[in-house]
Amino acid sequence: MTSAKNADRVTSATRRRCCVLDIEVAPDPHARVLAGRRGSVPMSSPLNQIVNASAMTFYSDALGRLDGFDLTSFHRDEYGEADVVDNVEAILDHVRGDDGFLVTYNGIAHDLPVLRARQLRWWQCSGRGIAEFAEGQGEHIDLMIEMAGAGGRWAALSDACASVGFSLRGPVPIGETPHLPYETEKCELDVVGTSVLMLYVLAAKARSVEPLSRGLPALGRRLRTLAAARPHLERFALSPLLQDDARAWGSEGGVAT
Repeated sequence: MTSAKNADRVTSATRRRCCVLDIEVAPDPHARVLAGRRGSVPMSSPLNQIVNASAMTFYSDALGRLDGFDLTSFHRDEYGEADVVDNVEAILDHVRGDDGFLVTYNGIAHDLPVLRARQLRWWQCSGRGIAEFAEGQGEHIDLMIEMAGAGGRWAALSDACASVGFSLRGPVPIGETPHLPYETEKCELDVVGTSVLMLYVLAAKARSVEPLSRGLPALGRRLRTLAAARPHLERFALSPLLQDDARAWGSEGGVAT
């Protein structure tokens, strides 16, 4: 089942659970020694290990009504990589069991293959959540494919977000102690950007602006609440695209931030 067909099914569905997922990886020094690799390897290589995984879950319908938000992150310093993978497995298994759908940016080529490889590394062979999404059995929208269409591959999530007037970049704090590990903050920012792009794709599939006019403000309200405990999300508090009067970038009052 292709991503486009999955997206079509999502837009025709009623209120369903959605999971927006992102991972961060770093070299696995032991695997690289065993492989005799000293140079760089692709980000999706099984010679990398998972440092952090972040998931935003919520309920969504084809008109962009969003509710029930939950943003969760797992960093290997706190959980250990095997536990990080096991927690992602539990989330995706629940999403599959709830007839939900998964949203990623480049998840087909990166997130899901790496998660599956690291499951096998830790002998986590019985799980169905990651495996079934990786095998195409679960509904999965890979936004890199959706945004690029027939034009090919979009190289960066930040570029895709900028194309609709949303910036993942914000003021860089100097001399401040990070509230969370760098990999966690980056993952959560990428999850936010992916969630924004998802609403644009749902709007395109529904042939309606309602997923944008309803969904973007709902996401913004939740992010402003989350920012109280996650200062790295504060940069989105004043984003015009996430306000109650959200409008297209370039229209009156609709500027990028």
